[in-house]
Amino acid sequence: MTGRGSIRHNNRSFSAANVDRSRSGQNVTFFNEDLKKVYHELFDEALAAYNAKKKKTRDKIPDYYEHIRQSKQEKLFHEAIFQIGNLTDCGCGSPGGERAAAALKEFAESFQERNPHLRVFNMVLHMDEATPHLHVDFVPVATEQSRGLSTRVSMKQALKQQGFEGLGRKQTEWKAWMEREKEALTEIAQAHEFEIISLGGGRPHMELPEYRAAAQRLEAIQEQVTAAEQEIAALEKQRKALQGNVKLLKAVEKVKPDLDAIQPEKTLTGAVKGVTVEQVKELKAAVIRGAAAEQKVRELKVENQQLQQKIPSTKEKLKEAQERQRLENENRQLKVQVEYLEKDLSWERGISARLREGIGAALDFLDRHLPEQFRPLVERARELLPVPEFQKLERVSGSMCEILGRLATLRDSDSSAWLEVVYTGDDLEGSLRQQVETAVAGSGLRVLKIRNARLLDSQPSLDDTGRNLEELSETEVFSRCLAARKIEGAQADLLMRLYGEILTAMHETDSNAE
Repeated sequence: MTGRGSIRHNNRSFSAANVDRSRSGQNVTFFNEDLKKVYHELFDEALAAYNAKKKKTRDKIPDYYEHIRQSKQEKLFHEAIFQIGNLTDCGCGSPGGERAAAALKEFAESFQERNPHLRVFNMVLHMDEATPHLHVDFVPVATEQSRGLSTRVSMKQALKQQGFEGLGRKQTEWKAWMEREKEALTEIAQAHEFEIISLGGGRPHMELPEYRAAAQRLEAIQEQVTAAEQEIAALEKQRKALQGNVKLLKAVEKVKPDLDAIQPEKTLTGAVKGVTVEQVKELKAAVIRGAAAEQKVRELKVENQQLQQKIPSTKEKLKEAQERQRLENENRQLKVQVEYLEKDLSWERGISARLREGIGAALDFLDRHLPEQFRPLVERARELLPVPEFQKLERVSGSMCEILGRLATLRDSDSSAWLEVVYTGDDLEGSLRQQVETAVAGSGLRVLKIRNARLLDSQPSLDDTGRNLEELSETEVFSRCLAARKIEGAQADLLMRLYGEILTAMHETDSNAE
């Protein structure tokens, strides 16, 4: 799978919550080179030749690293992540995990040889998370180019030079290359006694409890999808069988005795003349068969109609299950991205704090050792010397009115601060997130976290009765939540009534689905 490319995370300059630091010594580093030095090594000669052809200074490229960093077409580097198995069969510390690690090592050692146009500068095998996995960071190098630098950064051209052709959006050069790498890893894994079953893309790294919960949710959704597919197949099979029965009964209906052969005559007394006993029996049997066939046809038509009505409903449930699965995957990815962002923020805050401490210590030293006549200069430096910040951070807290007022002030000043919004008002604000996002829309402000202290600080306690959550009804739980948040009177009655309507609608939907 494709990664975000966090070199500091890969090399454990900082560790996420899902990293076991006691096992970080087991990680294997294959490459660890400075990216800027690699750029100089790869492109300086081509850059000099390119600039020599340019007469105007503005057309020259002073620094190719910075040129690519600011480019919208190309990235400084790319990352690919490779893994064998999952937590259940290849967890770190298990026999399967050890075999997976050995296979990934062999794969890593042959990666550069297979990919001469993908210059690897960082490659690490992680053994301190849930499962062994390999991070490969590389620069795509295209040579003998007619446009721009003769040797330049281009993923598309680099992969083309390795023999991978794109066939449109569904089959790009990257996808073709990744399939080749997967095949190479599969061959190595099979040599290590693995039976490879392809399951598609990988999963982001997360804490073990979170991963287990996500895996359980995903498994439940997949079971729903499988059940829905099986139900549809069974219904289709029944429908086809019923159609065959209808055709058969219609054919039976047509099987009638030769009525022209029966020529009854009336006697003077009203009796039937000229009809044999066998003809009468045959006529009775035909009438019975016809009536039975008509009744069966009617029953089958009704049953077929019911089945036809069920099929769209089942297909809809299948679509809903698939959509839930897609949203679960997106949600997991977003959670991991937020986690990485928060770790980066924490690291940058630490750097900023250490810089402040260093500047303060230097000024204190000067204040103690400089002659008296120079000390006013130190005080002036304290006032004027700016403290570097990587990014302005600000917490906005208070009631809804106070929060919106502060956001408006920041927006009017063209601030680009990163924000943490904490609602501390007494009212129940169900649209907190929507109001905040509307307030910062179109500005340079970025909201990293929104907390509702009104909800977080008043979690209901069930200890007063000694009853477990499983022993309480849905209505009792909701009532205790209202009491814990001090929602009383008409507002509490309204919320209880609306909650009851929601429960009723959910139960009706469940019963109809059955």
